Amino acid sequence: MHPNVLASMRRFNPWKLLRREHRSYRRFAGQAIVELTLALTFLAYLFAAAVDLGLAYKAYQTLINATAEASSSLKIEPLISCSGCSPAAAADSQARTRFRGEQGNQMGGMASTMDLNANGKDDELEFTTTAAWNNFMETWVRIDPADQSQVTTTNSEFAVGSSFQPTTKPACVNRHSVYFEGAEVKQCFLVVRSKIQYRPFALAPFVGDTMTITAISVVPTVGMN
Repeated sequence: MHPNVLASMRRFNPWKLLRREHRSYRRFAGQAIVELTLALTFLAYLFAAAVDLGLAYKAYQTLINATAEASSSLKIEPLISCSGCSPAAAADSQARTRFRGEQGNQMGGMASTMDLNANGKDDELEFTTTAAWNNFMETWVRIDPADQSQVTTTNSEFAVGSSFQPTTKPACVNRHSVYFEGAEVKQCFLVVRSKIQYRPFALAPFVGDTMTITAISVVPTVGMN
């Protein structure tokens, strides 16, 4: 055998080759683990964000249902006779009570009509006076009169613009069903605007610690003519 071939065979060390291949395998295996971890983390975040969006949408649906419940109450009874109080205020109070009770009498879930400010406490229990409680509810569940010029009708659905301000027409303010403009008879409406806060978790870095969700419902006033 040629001397050069013999020298090459003497220098060949299979164990050194195996060690080199083993180090290479460990390096690539470690890289794969890191990439897998990053991919799983990203997928977990996407899943959490999807859950967060779903819960926010559920809060929105809850608010829509509660607002519709309040407006339904006002449509049936825009005025409630009472001794020593305002019939309109009594009707509003009943509507807000029905709004709060849309989910039952127990708080639950990430957003509740009994915890509009999302601080984990029943809103009513946070106030020691009736006046403070009423002011709170009037802020979170607003009930205002509207005249026909402020309301658009689409497929028997009523809506107001984003810049809506309560009408000052006396007939609508006093919750009559109609008012007159010359010889024309116009319809009065009641507008319920509500809001609720939702506290996101996965989306918090993008939308902040709280999201304010709003809903509007408009119904024609069925009161005195």
